[in-house]
Amino acid sequence: MAESLLTAGDAAKFNQAIMDFGALQCVPQNPNCSECPMHHICVAYQTGRVKDLPFKSKRIVKQNRYFHFFEVKDDNSFWIEKRNGKDIWQGLYQFPHIESIEPLIEKDSALWPGIDREDLRPVFSSKQQLTHRTIHGAFYQIEVSGLTNIPENWIKIEHTRLSEYPFPRIIHDYLKSREWLLLFKSAVD
Repeated sequence: MAESLLTAGDAAKFNQAIMDFGALQCVPQNPNCSECPMHHICVAYQTGRVKDLPFKSKRIVKQNRYFHFFEVKDDNSFWIEKRNGKDIWQGLYQFPHIESIEPLIEKDSALWPGIDREDLRPVFSSKQQLTHRTIHGAFYQIEVSGLTNIPENWIKIEHTRLSEYPFPRIIHDYLKSREWLLLFKSAVD
């Protein structure tokens, strides 16, 4: 049924419209059903069960996750990595990172050979709300030269090629905040 409503190439607009509709019109508390353009086909409205539907079996427990991203600049290049595994943002790219259970990097968190904790400069923080997770992102810059012992999943790219890689929104927010990445900003806008 959803496919029959989609215009070719506009799936993103359709998805955004549905999310906006749910956030603004068909809200869980006090929906404005009498002015809703869908009330003539709405099962909850037609059967007088607006307060009962949709039924939620249990409340989602939101989890905080703390990601510490490292913008490792090596001359005019950056190191990025692809997210693998069955976790959020699978298949997207990101700066090398450490996940911690606290807002700050724990003292015993291992950084990479050739990168000293003292050389890190915190430059940006952001938060992204997912369905059942709140992602807290902290961004650090570090400049290196001729980095050795590089993890095998790291990819070295020229700064002009950043816009060619798909990043999660939290990384986009960071990249757009950086003045010297105007090239990236104009490429993704």
